[in-house]
Amino acid sequence: MKKISLSIIMAALTFSAGLTCTLQYRASVARYQYDLLKARENRLRSELFQMRKLIEQHVADKGYTPASLNDLVESGYISEIPIDPVTGQRNWKEEKQYICGLFVIFCGLIDVHSASIAISSEGVRYDEW
Repeated sequence: MKKISLSIIMAALTFSAGLTCTLQYRASVARYQYDLLKARENRLRSELFQMRKLIEQHVADKGYTPASLNDLVESGYISEIPIDPVTGQRNWKEEKQYICGLFVIFCGLIDVHSASIAISSEGVRYDEW
């Protein structure tokens, strides 16, 4: 009887230890994935801030908005269009303002957003940041 109950206790302890390790592993993987997401979101915030600042600098220097992000590259404000950390591509969503003159229509870049429609950790789509 003692051998049976001892082996049952040992099996239960082994199972419990294995379950605890599995749960801790899953929690650490989830935490790692969350940390990666937050790092990607922080990088996105930084890229957006920098590009918006460069658009404002272009307006201050030249008196008009750039037509696109490519204009910022061609004008020497940035060496290349940054990669969107969420999409992994250089496919930013450019928000433009159209100004109609007497004979001319001018299209100017006024803001930039991520092209991703995924939902952020804050519950808002990235393309609305």
